[in-house]
Amino acid sequence: MKKFFSIIFGFSLGIITMFNTGAQVLDIKKQDDPILREISTEVTNFDEQLEMLIDDMSDTMKESKGVGIAAPQVGKKLRVFLVEYDGEITEYVNPTITVRKGEQTSIEGCLSVPNIFGKVIRPKYIRGKAFDKYGEEFEFEAEGDEARIICHEYDHLEGKLFTDFAIKTLTNKQIITTMAITIIGTIVLGLIIGYFASPYVIAFFN
Repeated sequence: MKKFFSIIFGFSLGIITMFNTGAQVLDIKKQDDPILREISTEVTNFDEQLEMLIDDMSDTMKESKGVGIAAPQVGKKLRVFLVEYDGEITEYVNPTITVRKGEQTSIEGCLSVPNIFGKVIRPKYIRGKAFDKYGEEFEFEAEGDEARIICHEYDHLEGKLFTDFAIKTLTNKQIITTMAITIIGTIVLGLIIGYFASPYVIAFFN
């Protein structure tokens, strides 16, 4: 009897697994993977497979604590990326950026280039068009951090990484060291200023 129930349980589990369409966390390709250097192809089928891919990408991005992810990063050479901004995730399928204005410089990182950060110059404002996962076209515009993230993800579709444009790159260790030196320097400077300024402050209130 116990063996019979074990067989039934195993069979049921197999059926559930076979029909389970829930999103899953995918492996993220790292910078030495050739797919990250290829130009992605346009999506032609807006079907369930595309929806599943986007759902999987969303789960992968959340699990990895990212704010953006592109299809090549999960091994799919398709012109698709997601961006999370202000708590909302937007999918961009077959995107085109038609307007780029201004300039901004910021520090960027990437899920495919772990433990490396770079100082990158991006447009301050962008405008363009894309499709959602159902094939509905929409226009988008963004500025500041949102524009920067979109441009970063768009580069993945062109086979480019942020390190290709970085003015300077730093490792995690270098950033932590720099921050530590800055904090210590600020404290020491404050103590020095306080030491020399304290007699004047005391005299002022006496």
